[in-house]
Amino acid sequence: MNDDPARFVGDVPGSYDRGLGPVMFKWYAEEVARRVAKTKPRTVLETAAGTGIVSRALRDAIPHDSTLTITDLNLPMLDIARAKFAPGESVSIEVADAQHLAYRDKSFESMVCQFGVMFFPDQLVSFQQARRVLLPGGEYHLSVWDSHAHNGFARIAHESVQQVFPDDPPPYFRIPFKDSAIAPMQDLFERAGFDEIDVDVVPHQSPVERWDSFVDGLVFGSPLKAQIDARGTHSAEEVHGLIVDGLTAEYGPAPATLPMQAILYRAIAS
Repeated sequence: MNDDPARFVGDVPGSYDRGLGPVMFKWYAEEVARRVAKTKPRTVLETAAGTGIVSRALRDAIPHDSTLTITDLNLPMLDIARAKFAPGESVSIEVADAQHLAYRDKSFESMVCQFGVMFFPDQLVSFQQARRVLLPGGEYHLSVWDSHAHNGFARIAHESVQQVFPDDPPPYFRIPFKDSAIAPMQDLFERAGFDEIDVDVVPHQSPVERWDSFVDGLVFGSPLKAQIDARGTHSAEEVHGLIVDGLTAEYGPAPATLPMQAILYRAIAS
């Protein structure tokens, strides 16, 4: 059974971008881009860029003559990202594994990875690669989700999945929220050669116009649907309905406001 939590293929990228982008990612993307732009970096690398939500915010925030290199392991995600840029914008879009970057040592002044490190099989290697390609004094901006306790939508989604599959629940909604403990992340930065590690716990109240559209993203814009289909006993639509009902019960009918929380790191390459 393929429960790969990083398998964003087929129709998944489009549903991810439409359903999850405006609610979960856009505001944090703009916040991270604002932080990156403070140092006016001339060379910026983004890993695990997905459909380019952070990428677009970065390109708008950093100096127009700076170069932005956008990477992800999933070409279908990058195909959507590519459409967000006009000809002549200084961007390079490339398939790359954040654990095996092909770039030269000390190539970039700033690096960004938003909500991607949770999917890396070897996180320490990804941190070491980030340190290697950054110039001394370069900044690594890394974002992770806080736990289910601070992201009720994820708790509700996971509980809905468990309700349908009590003996073998698809694991997807555990993975993106598993790295909420700060000390282990700080340890990874330090072991990879970073210092001046700043940690900022950032809550946000995100507007949601329609629960069903948001849940389309949660179910069909993630590997969850494939994990459900692989079990062959219940439908993704059944899980979708339970999540909509759970969100409505907890936060009221949409339009509504959805609380969420992320942890933003900024570390300096020594």
